Amino acid sequence: MAFHGAKANKPEIYPSTGMKPSIDMNKVVTALESDDYDKQAKQMAEIVSVALKDKSTASLYITTPIISSLINILEKDTSSLQGPDEAQTEIRKKIIINEILKEQQRNENKKSEEMKLPYELTDEDYKTAMKLNPLEMAERNKEYAMYTIASLAKIYSEDYEKMAGSVAPLTDLPGVSNIVDVLKNNENPSLKATALETLLYINKPEYKDEISAIFKIASNDKNEVVAQTATMGLQFMEGKLK
Repeated sequence: MAFHGAKANKPEIYPSTGMKPSIDMNKVVTALESDDYDKQAKQMAEIVSVALKDKSTASLYITTPIISSLINILEKDTSSLQGPDEAQTEIRKKIIINEILKEQQRNENKKSEEMKLPYELTDEDYKTAMKLNPLEMAERNKEYAMYTIASLAKIYSEDYEKMAGSVAPLTDLPGVSNIVDVLKNNENPSLKATALETLLYINKPEYKDEISAIFKIASNDKNEVVAQTATMGLQFMEGKLK
């Protein structure tokens, strides 16, 4: 199966009855829906941290409002957001050129004091280059959203199997169809590579054929990084890469 299946934008999923929530869900949703990208990122990092350390507590995050908020972050239209300005772009180009020439001179066994670089850059230049603009922060948070969705989807899959005695279909896992949509509809190579990584994270034998089909299509992507990520993922699933 490749790039199709029911889209699960608003999965009806709730914590098991009898569990006493130890998380302020309203606070979590408010943070995820905040206009402050750093607040969003901090909340997603917290969810992933809990998912890695305490699955039973993390399962409390698997609710329709939280999954929907994560999907909204992932699917945010960033076309009108401010990207890097001309000055920042120019500084970043200079840094890249300097780093390329540094590497070339290292290969020539030149010491640091012997290296000749075309651009002299200050600490302030580096700070300017590293500062993320709204577009970059929103795109970064899309990657974080995929990792967060995957961490919760994996727990949901495991819990479902324990309770139902069967494996939930891949596209029934909360938010997974939306991750697959990134590979179909998004042109950002970094996001597409992240989508592949998160699908590999939730992979299990029952999903192998479906995920392999997705990776085979992505292995022909026009972007080299995306294609290589997909190819390596296929090799890993086939046991050729560890």
